[in-house]
Amino acid sequence: MLLKPKNIYLICVVFMAITMSSCFPKFIAKAIPIFDKKIDLQVISNNEIVVCFIPMHHIGTKEFYDDVQLNIDTFTKQGFTVFYEGVNIDTSLPKLVQDTIYKKFRKITGLAISPKGGKGMIDTTNNTIMGLKANWIGKEKIINQPKTLIGSLDDKNLITVDLTIPQLVAQYELKYGAIVLEPMDYKTATNKSLGISATAYENKDKMILDLRDMHLAKQILTAKNNKLVIVYGKAHLPGVLYNLQRVDSSFKNLSVN
Repeated sequence: MLLKPKNIYLICVVFMAITMSSCFPKFIAKAIPIFDKKIDLQVISNNEIVVCFIPMHHIGTKEFYDDVQLNIDTFTKQGFTVFYEGVNIDTSLPKLVQDTIYKKFRKITGLAISPKGGKGMIDTTNNTIMGLKANWIGKEKIINQPKTLIGSLDDKNLITVDLTIPQLVAQYELKYGAIVLEPMDYKTATNKSLGISATAYENKDKMILDLRDMHLAKQILTAKNNKLVIVYGKAHLPGVLYNLQRVDSSFKNLSVN
């Protein structure tokens, strides 16, 4: 699958900014809707299943996350089930196996993995985003996505619907072929980034978007409840709708004029 022109442009801009300086410019942040105060709710339906899609981003304003929480609480009171994203590690596997899987994941996505989990994408104490200086963070009051955003929900109303990193790697290799690690991949700790490689540039969307979009669409189609709230990254909406329409062409995004 080829990257969309919009994605290619954004990746190029981010890559150039990062490689040419140690800063995270505000104009790049504005290319992502992290300054929004309200959610852009999208409703997908085939007249039987109603999917209320809440497009998420991992950093944003407090007002945005407050609005997310308000909408989640409102929908669950009306009998909706919440499907929530969360790509997790799998600590049940032997450490050597885990390490190899994380490095394969990094090879394709360019993302480093910390088994102990991270503190978030931004550091509001030092005003950095992914380690890059962004002095405007404090002024704009941008925060990490709260970990307790939907922690108040009862388990029966909340289902983490996503693939684990081992599942992503396994499905990727099954569909696209083995991920071959090189000496530098083995030498570099899993929690250290190797930058955006040519492999990551060409194949990132296949793992981060395509496989997860297909999985989420299957979960929607087989859900026991036909009233769903999807709390997922905004970039997943087109792919999820596409995969739903492949099964049932009557699925429409009712929010689009």
